[in-house]
Amino acid sequence: MPFASLKCLSQVALVAVLAGGCREDPPPAPARLPGSSAIQVASAPPLDPCAASPEKLSGAVVFLSEQGGNKQVYWMGPAGGEPTPVVKSTFADYPAGASPKSGELLLIRVSEPPDGAHFEQLLLTPRADGRAARAVGPLAKKVRHPSFLPDGSAIVFEADLDGTSDLYRVEVSTDKTTRLTTTPLGSYEPEVEPSGKRVAFVSSRDGNAEIYTLDLATQWVQRLTWSPEDDEAPTWSPDGKTLLFVRSRRGTAAAMRMAPDGTNLRPLRPSGPELRVERDVVWSPDGELVALTEQLGGRASVLVLRAVDGSEVARTESGAWLDETPAWSPDGRSLAFVSNRDGDPEIYRMTREGNCPVRLTRSKGPDWLPRWVTD
Repeated sequence: MPFASLKCLSQVALVAVLAGGCREDPPPAPARLPGSSAIQVASAPPLDPCAASPEKLSGAVVFLSEQGGNKQVYWMGPAGGEPTPVVKSTFADYPAGASPKSGELLLIRVSEPPDGAHFEQLLLTPRADGRAARAVGPLAKKVRHPSFLPDGSAIVFEADLDGTSDLYRVEVSTDKTTRLTTTPLGSYEPEVEPSGKRVAFVSSRDGNAEIYTLDLATQWVQRLTWSPEDDEAPTWSPDGKTLLFVRSRRGTAAAMRMAPDGTNLRPLRPSGPELRVERDVVWSPDGELVALTEQLGGRASVLVLRAVDGSEVARTESGAWLDETPAWSPDGRSLAFVSNRDGDPEIYRMTREGNCPVRLTRSKGPDWLPRWVTD
């Protein structure tokens, strides 16, 4: 064999010599050997977008788990792993957010003794040491929908201290509690405005459930909606310029949007299935997107919509299962949600574009009510 061919063998595959000669320049396209198919040049496997661009996950996912037999709050990193109980107790605890100032977790503790004396109370606790948990505010038969002021100094919540639900405010440092509303037909579901000046809430004081705002400084109440249907679950945009809520009618429910004075009222989505139920509406931290649960018959999907026009960005592919209760990551890049696609309800994570769904929990009992809080 000529020297040139030996030189070639040290540089290119033997196939090239058998195919007819050696070249000093780059070899030709792969040749076909007698009786064989075309030779394929080895190439790198296609990139997995979930592996090629891993998310920079932050914060902690707090959720309700029944793995121990009763309802307890656990937390874990957003990549999953072994969940850690926040507070070990014989009570039923529910996650309700975290203080924007101290980072303490806010829980709702429910006592259901055998004699049927049901009581609820707010609980604040550092997630690293559940032994430091402390009760905040009054004990009542119902304590629901707590919402922090932006500086973390106080919590506005719903309670039925006098038999009817009304709004109350409790100072976190002193535990001083102030009643904000007195309505025979009740006030519910308060959410503090991002500026801390007003509270949006639901009241049936005029017959059916409508959306109102309460000025915390002057106690002035303004009615925002005037509908024969029930309007519920108000939630502020991060800039405080838009309110979303859910309007229910004849077994259906649709997300609506309006200005804080009740003007510019319209559906969030331009269209959708007539028999749908939209719920669990949550804003992304930057205010650009809205996530919600769309239930249709026995199925439910998590949808991500553009806030400006309600157009669809992503949805989970739900077969005969339920995907629901989305929760945004603090950086707005990811969502946690609940799905029973693998059996009992578990916590999952996906990107804001609906990609890379990952199962985070693998408990024997149901895991649900995720809240994604900052570190």
